[in-house]
Amino acid sequence: MSMDIYGSLAAILASSSSSTTTPTSLIATQLSSAPHDQKPAFARVLAELLRGNADGNAQTVLHDYIRSLVSAVDLDDVSADFKLAVELADEGLLLQILDETVASLRALISRAANVHISSDDAFALDSKDFLEKYLDGVKNEQLESDHVTVVRQLRFWHFLFMTGKAYPELYLRIGVVLPTRLLAAMGLRDSSVAKAAGNSLCCFVNDFHRFLPVAASEMLWDGISRLVSAEVHVDLALALWLRWIAATSANVAPTQEILKTDLYWVLIQKCLSTGFSERRKYSLNLLTTSISLTTSSVSTRTFTFEPTKRKEITAAWSKYNTLVEIVSLSTSPNQLRDATPDLKRLLNPTSHVPSSWIVALTILGFQAGSGGVSRTFWDILLTLENDRLCRLFEGPEGTKLLQDVLLPFAAQAGNFSVSKAHPEVCEHGTQMANWIGKLLAAGDVNMTKSLVKALMNWIDATEDNIFAPARAWMLKGILEGVQGKKVFDEVADVKLLVKIAKMRRFTRMKADVCIAIIFKLLLAIDLEKVGLNTFWNAFAEIAYKKQYLLSEKYMISIVNEFGPSLMEKDSFSFVMKMAFPLPKEAIPSRVDLLKAVLIMQWLACDERMPEKMFPGRDMWIQILHTSRLSFWSVALGNQALFRRLAKIYGGSAVILPRLLRNAQANTADLAELLELWPEDALGGASTIPTDVNVIPKVFQLGWMKLQDAKADAFEQVEGRLRADSAVVCAHAAKLIGYSIFYRIHIGDIVDLITHYDLPKLGRNKHDNIEMTVTAGRYIGAILRVLDGAVTVAKELDHVTVSRIFKELPRHMRFLEGDSLLSALSVIRGVATAAVEPSKLNEAGLADLIQQLWETVDATTLRADFVKSYHGFIETIFHPVIIEEAVEDEGLRDTVIELTQEIMKLGNGRRSIKPAIAKAIRKAFLHSPRHPAVIGRSHWLIDVAIELILWSPNPKDNDIIVEHPLITLFDDVTPEVDHYAEYFGDLEIYSQVYMFDMLSRMSETDVDQSAFVTELRNRLFTPWTANFTGMSVWVAWKRHSHLQTLILTERFLKSSSIEEFLDLAINKALCHEPHPRFRFLFEWIISLAILRFPDHRNVIWEHLHYPRNQNPKLQVSLLRVGLMVARNLPPDLREAYFTELVLTAVPLTSNTKVVVRHQAIAMQIELWEDAHKFEYDSLTANPLFRQTHVAVINSPYFKEFQNAKDYRTFEPVGNFTITTICSGNYLKEGDEVEIIPASAFADLAATPVESEGQKLRLPLGSLPSADSAAEEKEAKEAPHSGAVAYNRHDLEQIASLSAAAEEENNIAIQTKAAAPSANNREIIMCASLIDKGFNLGGLSRVSEIMGVKTLTIPSKAVMKEKEFAAVSVHSESWLDIQEVQVPDITAFLREKRMEGYEAVGVEQTDRSVVLGSEECDKKWSNKVLLLMGTEKFGIPAELLGELDWCVEIPQKGMTRSMNVQTAAAVVLYDVSK
Repeated sequence: MSMDIYGSLAAILASSSSSTTTPTSLIATQLSSAPHDQKPAFARVLAELLRGNADGNAQTVLHDYIRSLVSAVDLDDVSADFKLAVELADEGLLLQILDETVASLRALISRAANVHISSDDAFALDSKDFLEKYLDGVKNEQLESDHVTVVRQLRFWHFLFMTGKAYPELYLRIGVVLPTRLLAAMGLRDSSVAKAAGNSLCCFVNDFHRFLPVAASEMLWDGISRLVSAEVHVDLALALWLRWIAATSANVAPTQEILKTDLYWVLIQKCLSTGFSERRKYSLNLLTTSISLTTSSVSTRTFTFEPTKRKEITAAWSKYNTLVEIVSLSTSPNQLRDATPDLKRLLNPTSHVPSSWIVALTILGFQAGSGGVSRTFWDILLTLENDRLCRLFEGPEGTKLLQDVLLPFAAQAGNFSVSKAHPEVCEHGTQMANWIGKLLAAGDVNMTKSLVKALMNWIDATEDNIFAPARAWMLKGILEGVQGKKVFDEVADVKLLVKIAKMRRFTRMKADVCIAIIFKLLLAIDLEKVGLNTFWNAFAEIAYKKQYLLSEKYMISIVNEFGPSLMEKDSFSFVMKMAFPLPKEAIPSRVDLLKAVLIMQWLACDERMPEKMFPGRDMWIQILHTSRLSFWSVALGNQALFRRLAKIYGGSAVILPRLLRNAQANTADLAELLELWPEDALGGASTIPTDVNVIPKVFQLGWMKLQDAKADAFEQVEGRLRADSAVVCAHAAKLIGYSIFYRIHIGDIVDLITHYDLPKLGRNKHDNIEMTVTAGRYIGAILRVLDGAVTVAKELDHVTVSRIFKELPRHMRFLEGDSLLSALSVIRGVATAAVEPSKLNEAGLADLIQQLWETVDATTLRADFVKSYHGFIETIFHPVIIEEAVEDEGLRDTVIELTQEIMKLGNGRRSIKPAIAKAIRKAFLHSPRHPAVIGRSHWLIDVAIELILWSPNPKDNDIIVEHPLITLFDDVTPEVDHYAEYFGDLEIYSQVYMFDMLSRMSETDVDQSAFVTELRNRLFTPWTANFTGMSVWVAWKRHSHLQTLILTERFLKSSSIEEFLDLAINKALCHEPHPRFRFLFEWIISLAILRFPDHRNVIWEHLHYPRNQNPKLQVSLLRVGLMVARNLPPDLREAYFTELVLTAVPLTSNTKVVVRHQAIAMQIELWEDAHKFEYDSLTANPLFRQTHVAVINSPYFKEFQNAKDYRTFEPVGNFTITTICSGNYLKEGDEVEIIPASAFADLAATPVESEGQKLRLPLGSLPSADSAAEEKEAKEAPHSGAVAYNRHDLEQIASLSAAAEEENNIAIQTKAAAPSANNREIIMCASLIDKGFNLGGLSRVSEIMGVKTLTIPSKAVMKEKEFAAVSVHSESWLDIQEVQVPDITAFLREKRMEGYEAVGVEQTDRSVVLGSEECDKKWSNKVLLLMGTEKFGIPAELLGELDWCVEIPQKGMTRSMNVQTAAAVVLYDVSK
């Protein structure tokens, strides 16, 4: 019902009123008692009645009803209630409701200010100052108010403000009492109250800000800033902020004083860097509006403004806003890449945008953008110049950016990848290290110190959670950046270095590379500020248990860096105290001993100090026998530095006998000393004077102790002494070359194991560990003694072998580390020396190696587990064990089972498979009784195939980056071959050892021939399943399949050659789409035909009458034909060659482009070869001569002459191991792992036991460095073998056909070419294009139209399927260069300097219409065409680098054409 109806009804009721009952009272009564759904109608009637008739009671009823509408509990849908309340309420009632609302807010605020801060009713931020300033504080008033009622009241006011109804008195009252409380309420933890308060205040400020008091601006800023600063209800605060700055009232709008505060701009920046897109949009609006409101000069750290430069400043900020929108609202990295110049301009020192805003932009790029945007931003940062880097990181925001954004991004494991072709390089890790070094070197010392601390603190904070390789590259970057600077000038800095060095939860290699870098970082310590003692203590703590990482070169660098300042008067007395014990003196810690050793080694490395003038030298020599043996044990932690130190005292041959005079005093120290003493440090026992040669006496003394105690029960204390005696014996024997064993019976040694009383383990874990270690030391030492005795014995009878094999299992659980290696060595020694090897399994060999495997496999968590695995692999592939496995089925089953287990393990661990391959090869070369034992072990074929087909595991980044980390390690400390130190052979040596072994196998040996034939069949069979249309990339295919077939081609049999050629040609080669595999099959087929020349005519049926119309197969067989023709015996060559010429000449006009190209290219070679072989009848053939002349005179020939190595591969001359396995054909196309060319040379010198095991293929070599330039110029085709050869002089080739020039030349069908009269050189710059499909099309049209060079943003796109699908191999004939987007400007300038005219294909106000007379006149002889992006065209900054622009005339309505089409149209016009 409308209000008119209610008014009419009210008038009727008023006119019919009686003296006893008034209409108002009647309606009021009805309103009080009516059902809920009828009350609105009665209320409206009553309101109309009360407009002309005062009735206090009725008005009270109506007001109560209106209040109920405002404060009802239901919050789901209140709009109808609020609408009715606003309709019915008068201004007086609204003032009352306002007072009630204020009272409710006061109660909530009072309660929030006085409850505990963790309460849900409390403030979410510290509001004390705000309440004191604007509400005169808050007393603890006992007022009743619930949150739901307050929310309902505030939502009512929000609704009222939204209606826009005018209540002047009410709004004046509201402006005084409500806003401050609403601002206070916005800080409550209860989000419903805060939201209701914020919405109400936003609406009031937006529409009724004129009613706010004079001080409202300051009040609003205080309220907003405290919320944003505390990050409490930030979006609400931003919404209010936007209304506030939009206010037109002078007493409300932000004052210039507020705009001059740094906090104002800091908070906008903070909001821009956090939250989602809506908040960023708010922040950008705030920024733009606030700048427009600024009229006074502002100079703060975060914002500067000068009214006189408003235009430039506004333009800079406008560009900044655009960048923010690109970064935060777009997912396209291309837009960001195109905007790189703008970003760099904003980082210029003269930029009006402070660096902290660029930091905020960068944070957005990494947090708000897509992964592609983040990566693009990272790439941009890598290219920043030093001055821009300094500006970006000059403030605390830059440090925060580094720690919170850049380092976490850069350290993500997914970023660290390696290529198959270069597994030793991690591009991201190298880039990160270089960038950090560049950043640290860019600024002054203070900036470097600040950033180094930030980096080190971040590494410390992430501790062991960081991706291990990332930490190493970060430390490497720090090392590069602090060169020549003393950045560690506080004790806390040095302690942090020590702490990071002790982060060792990663594998040993990954921890060691970090420690090696930190050793170098010690050179950046400021000794004057941190003190000498701090340096030595830190050095010793880091070097503890890591002395092997030190080198003479490093110690000399310490000498050179710090000089004499490292030696104080107390230093040498400290060394004396550590080296020579005093009575009742406490035993020093190992770190203190190491500190003293390091001081001595440092002095020993000081070349300025003559040996004879070394402090205390003569005295030391005299009293060496009284020195502390543990001091020398610590010194032996680094053998090279020990030798340097020992040299000063006459050498180790003098030191050891003097030390051993005190041997009986401390067996434990003596055991440790001898265990570490290097075997060659004595210079040979014979060089030691007889009167001081006490080592044999030491052995005898220890041996007697062992014999006396061999039957004693195990006790921990006595057990340790017995273990020490065993260690003394083992290492004393080692030092004197095991000659002592000629006087000791092996049975006595075995007795020491047999009678050893093993410890009985209990419930005490600590005691169990101690007893296990003690027993393990004893058993390991006795096994070392036994190993030496077995080596000397040469022969062992079956009884002794049985005793040894019987005793080992009983002690197996105590074996680990060196003791386990000794046990494995004993097994190998026994196998070698056994007189009856056929009885080895009878003695329990199979069970023994099974138990040993379980023990070895349990050492996985040990740092030195690699040694255990290698030792076991060497054992089960020992020649004798393999030979016995051939004969003994039980042993064979065990060996096969264990081999399978190890091979599985090798899929996820480095160095396992190369060790297996090495052991198999060693067994082949050194089988003592049967050199062909591998040939008889057909179960090894599966192993050999898996080793041959090895490829890197790309799934685990932690593993694949180990090799690049080793490269980093080598760069830090180049004195050591770290890969061999930690892993052994490179993974690719799995193939190297197998290829070397296969290259030595004899095709005349029945067993070896059967082995290789089966291997070949299993490798070749899968390729015979090739089919038409199969994918270029198939997961199982490996080039090593085909390399093996080439290496073993000599094993082809005449009985199977016909079938092999049929399958190779009609199945494998016919349907193979991959160029590299096609090339290898061409090589395989040509070698097979040359080995069995009776089958040389097999190719003609495919070339003359092809049953399979496959142009690629025809091309391949043309190449095979030429390969074969050149290498046939002279009596077969001429007829075959003639047939090839007569076949190839007609194909120069073939309709298939690939066949035509190949036939034309071959004409040059065929003509050369015909002259070389003196086939005069052939060179006199008119058709052949005319075809040759046509090729020589065609533009097509110029491409060969200037840009191509067109010669067909030489299959016989290149038939070497190195070319097969490491040839440059592997470097073209998709990335593959490549065997180092030097690998086979290292193995070629391996001594063999018979002539039959020598290499059966020439070793060969790749082109030398001298031919690299020619090789690069040649640009080998993907099918080339990349072997150097001497080119024929092309002028001579032309002269050979001079006589035929006057004859009528025949026309050959070839690709369309520009008329020879047009000599324009054209460069097509497509670096702004990023789609593979378009770039493939541009490659195709550029090659067809004779473009000299095509530039693209990345050569990686050439491997994409989209590119290959359109390019149709045009990239093989075209010079394609990589020019990235940031480098386009420099490229344009460089080419313009070379005389090229830079022309943009773009529609601009100054573009020349293509095909017009003006355009035809403007084309110069050297043209560079720049194509724009698919979406945005050519960026403005590049337009300024162009000479002019050309546009294609258009008649239709479509705005643009595809970039490929546009390029084709323009190129056609340029080429006219």
